[in-house]
Amino acid sequence: MSARFNQVAISVADREVSLAFYRDLFDLNHVGGTHFSGKATEAVQGMKGASSNCSWLMDDRPYFQFEIFQFDCPLGRTLASNRQPQDIGYSRLIFSVPALAPVAARAGVEILELHGKRTLYLRDPDGIAVQIIEADVPQARLTGVALSVPELEIAKRSFVEGCGCTPLSAPAPDWGQLWGETGADKDMVLLDGGTVTLELNQYRSPVPQPWADGYTLADHGILNVALGFESADDIR
Repeated sequence: MSARFNQVAISVADREVSLAFYRDLFDLNHVGGTHFSGKATEAVQGMKGASSNCSWLMDDRPYFQFEIFQFDCPLGRTLASNRQPQDIGYSRLIFSVPALAPVAARAGVEILELHGKRTLYLRDPDGIAVQIIEADVPQARLTGVALSVPELEIAKRSFVEGCGCTPLSAPAPDWGQLWGETGADKDMVLLDGGTVTLELNQYRSPVPQPWADGYTLADHGILNVALGFESADDIR
């Protein structure tokens, strides 16, 4: 069975601020939210006393959502604004939109052209890197997540053999110019996760920094991607 990622989540300092940012910039639908706490939450998130509130945004695709978490226990640290693209962990959200000019005007950033595509690059209210690409889509969609990994082949094997992603034959485009990256020494691979692509990067130069000491899912940044299945048989 091929992978189908049904969720991408971020952890933020102020859920209402981030909700307004993504909802208004991409005209996404706010479809509700929930509170997470208790023993099951602690076990899933690996944090004692884990407690958070979460808002859900959806585009036109069924069974896919963008989740915005704000943790009250533990309190998240401000990490996203200080991380560099090469640092280990989730590094960038990638959205596709049918027309870039209205989004650029709302965001107040300049349209660039790279690899034959019109694109934008900006940081959200918590410093999470966001790339926006003009593409043939009916409306704005979250279509990619980038990761910096210490060992490309191990990460690739995890996502392909463990999660069912499909390696794409086309080389992954190098978007480093968007954030002023020059002369980087890195290997890249692009994987198809059904609803989103996963861009895996292994940097040798600039030298990546490891996860911050004591990192938890509550720390501000991209929190996770999640596989979704419509039946217990599919999970098995």
